Amino acid sequence: MCTVNYSIIRRSGSLKGGRPSAREASRFLLSSPVSVAAGRWNSLLMQFGQFIVHDISKTSILPTDQCPLCSDIPGKCFPIKVDPSDQRFGCQQPPCCLGFTRSAPVCGLQPRIRLNENTAFIDGSQIYSSSSLDAARLRDQQSAFLRQTFFNNKPFMPFDSNQCFGPGSCTANFDTGDNRVSIFVGLAALHTIFLREHNRLASDLRRLNPQWSDERVFQESRKIVGAQLQIVTSKFWLTKVLGSDEPLGPYKGYDPSVNPTIADEFANGAMRFGHGMVQEFFARVDAGGQSIPEGQMRVDTGVLQPQKLLFEGGPDAIVRGMMMTALKKPQRLTTALTENMFGTADLGAVNIQRGRDAGVPGYNTWREFCSLPRANSFDDLANEFPDPVLRNNLRQGYSHPDNVDLYVAALLEEPRGNSLVGPTIACLIRNQFKRIRDGDRFWYENPGVFTEQQLAELNKSTLARILCDNGDDFHLVVRDAFEVTDGQNLTPCQSIVSLDLRKWSD
Repeated sequence: MCTVNYSIIRRSGSLKGGRPSAREASRFLLSSPVSVAAGRWNSLLMQFGQFIVHDISKTSILPTDQCPLCSDIPGKCFPIKVDPSDQRFGCQQPPCCLGFTRSAPVCGLQPRIRLNENTAFIDGSQIYSSSSLDAARLRDQQSAFLRQTFFNNKPFMPFDSNQCFGPGSCTANFDTGDNRVSIFVGLAALHTIFLREHNRLASDLRRLNPQWSDERVFQESRKIVGAQLQIVTSKFWLTKVLGSDEPLGPYKGYDPSVNPTIADEFANGAMRFGHGMVQEFFARVDAGGQSIPEGQMRVDTGVLQPQKLLFEGGPDAIVRGMMMTALKKPQRLTTALTENMFGTADLGAVNIQRGRDAGVPGYNTWREFCSLPRANSFDDLANEFPDPVLRNNLRQGYSHPDNVDLYVAALLEEPRGNSLVGPTIACLIRNQFKRIRDGDRFWYENPGVFTEQQLAELNKSTLARILCDNGDDFHLVVRDAFEVTDGQNLTPCQSIVSLDLRKWSD
């Protein structure tokens, strides 16, 4: 165990007043049964966002068994206080709490800094792992492929098929570069698609270059997958989130002075806005455009349920359904996440508490960081929070803008222009992804990483093409995979441009 000052927690904002418990803030400010569609985009945008976050950030959590319920142990346990009258999580014999375990610190550093288990770069850590030992386990040592398990003649991530006899008796766990893969079945679907993409590329590169070693084929395939993730993130995903055709500005090459480290305000604040885009229900659709027999899926029934990927339509049904499910506007959390997540948790409260655990400064600090005026009263925030009822609720809960948790503001700020998020959160997201890009000497556009001919091919990459190449039965797709469809604006896969891997032929 590290010998550091464990006590550094953001328990209060300013001297002007306190803050509500994380549960109360989530319950009265963030939780809402109302879902408002976010324009023309679909829920695959939400799911890809989670997939990318798991590439660049993973917080190590201290052992949960060391934190009995309501135990406030400095450095380890930071329980979320609950009002006894809370209909969902209250209790008859106070104190009432939701258990919460603190993040693990980097040893030897003060103030306390959380440990990120993944690399900060968009490099497929969630597929290949950031650990050399795990990476070796995930790779087929007899080929250039990632290991896979065939189930009903379809390739999936490795799992013990002897633990999966049917939809009601499946306890198998998928093995991939990030152990959060089964936290939601939509996430597992994207993991499956990109595992297949690596192996598809490896097969084609082997055919084009029989003289290459397995190691070279593997690494070149991984390099292409990493570039595809960077392209889909920067040219398709971020453009929607930030509402700009060039959200990070022009690329000027690798800058060794740029620190790409994932900031706490990003990982434990701004980027968690994505939970606000989660719908309560997701369609699941077959190749004919009809709902699968099992029907739509409520989000909490897709948590830690790997059998749904195997027995209920495979990755295609989930991805198609997300493409046909409108993206939820992220300015609130569905009650499926605040009242029913994991049965005994409120995801909004957990996110707020994680920001406090990390010592993330309050909302006003980040407004100043983003060159926005500091708010001296909640009336100063009429542009960010136009609803006077909301401003009054914030005033009652936090008493002063200095005290507002960054995550609460991240969900409540009103978007500007075509952005999905408010100005403060847009600033923090842009800052982080720009540092990830400019501080990565292996960024796909950096001269020398790929040849000019290869770069020209990679710039044709789309998520739509990746889905066409790796789905079980994908024949029709939206050209922009993040655009919502009612089944009418679909394009045949043969019309979606493919990478010409001959540019990788020696």
